[in-house]
Order: sequence, then structure tokens, then C-alpha cells
Amino acid sequence: MNPIVDEDKKTILVVDDEDSLAIFLEKLLKSEGYNVFTASNGKEAVEIYKTNKENIDLVLMDVTMPIMTGLEAHREITQFDPCAPILLMSAYSQDAFEGLTHPHFIQKPMRPAELFESINLAIEKSAQCNE
Repeated sequence: MNPIVDEDKKTILVVDDEDSLAIFLEKLLKSEGYNVFTASNGKEAVEIYKTNKENIDLVLMDVTMPIMTGLEAHREITQFDPCAPILLMSAYSQDAFEGLTHPHFIQKPMRPAELFESINLAIEKSAQCNE
């Protein structure tokens, strides 16, 4: 289900198979004024992104999920949109993923201030790519 999007707010697609974390992130982001879409796996994330690309300012996506991992979804989304703003997250360190050199990565658990700083940086870098 797609939420009604307030054009004046940034919109984040939260992708995590852990329901409690996805709900927490959705509430946290909404409390800071963001619109939020949610998906529980990479396949859903790809479908939502392709349908709502113009409305999504950032994809906040877990790396390890069933059905389609965050890395697989990242590849599909960036093939569709090379400048797609994606912030990957995992309970594992970035070093645990062979060959993962994604510049936007945050380790769970994260402090809200760290999350918002990473979100702003990823959105800013994506905007530079689109120029």
C-alpha cells in the first residue's frame, strides 16, 4: 500500500524483513517529518521503487533479507536508476560482505542522530549524481 505523499517532505522507502525494526524506523522517520513507504524484502522494494521513483528520496535497506537480498535489490534498482539514493544497513559490519564497497552503509543498531546524518549525506550525494 502506498501512502499519500506530502510533496513538501522527503520520502524514504524503508526495507527490512524484521517487522519490529521496520515499524520503529517508520515511526522515527515520520516523527522527523518524512513520508515513509515500507517493504519487507528486496523484491517488494524494487517494485515500489520502480513505481514511485519520482517520489522516493532515499531507500533505507537491510542487506540480508529473504526472497531478494538488499544487495540483489540494490543491483536491480541501480540498473533501473544509476543515481538511486540507497543507504544500506546491516547488523553485520560492511567488511562481512565480500566486495561491498557501497559508500552509504550504516551498521545496526544505530543512534537516531547517526541515522539522520547518514540519510542526509546519501540524499545529498544522490542529488549531485543527478545534476
